Amino acid sequence: MKADKGHFYRRLTLLKQKFNVPFNELAAYILFFAATGYLMNELGTWLRVARFISKWQIISVYLLYLVPLALYVRGFSWFQQYLYSLFFIALLEFAGYSLKTSFIYENNLVDKAFTRSNFSLFMVLFFSLYIPFANRALLKLRYFTR
Repeated sequence: MKADKGHFYRRLTLLKQKFNVPFNELAAYILFFAATGYLMNELGTWLRVARFISKWQIISVYLLYLVPLALYVRGFSWFQQYLYSLFFIALLEFAGYSLKTSFIYENNLVDKAFTRSNFSLFMVLFFSLYIPFANRALLKLRYFTR
C-alpha cells in the first residue's frame, strides 16, 4: 500500500508548529523543569524515597524528555495532557528502574504507604501530574508577564 505523503507532511507541519515557541517561553520551560528536576531529586534523596544515580539525569529526563513532552501536549485539555504523560512517564520509570539508573531506598515512605509492589505505579501517577500542572503554571505566568 502506498504511503500518503500529504498525511506525512501534515503531521510534520503539526510537529513544527508544536515546537515553534518563542525563546522566552522555551527559557521559562527549561528553567521551570530544571529547577523542578533538581528540587525533586534533592527532596527524594532527603526523604530517602528515590534518586537519580547521576546528576546529569536531571538534564536528560527533565530537559530533554519532559520539556518536549510538555510543549507537545500544551494545547490539549488537562485530562489529555495527563493521559499522554501517563504513557510517557511509565516508559521513563520502567526504563529507569530496569536499567538501574534510578535508586529506590529501602523501606521508604511510598513503600510504607502503598507497598513495594506499587512503588513504580505511584511514581508514574505522581510524576504524570507534572506536565499538565507545569503547562497550566507556565500559561498563567505568560499571561502575567505580558
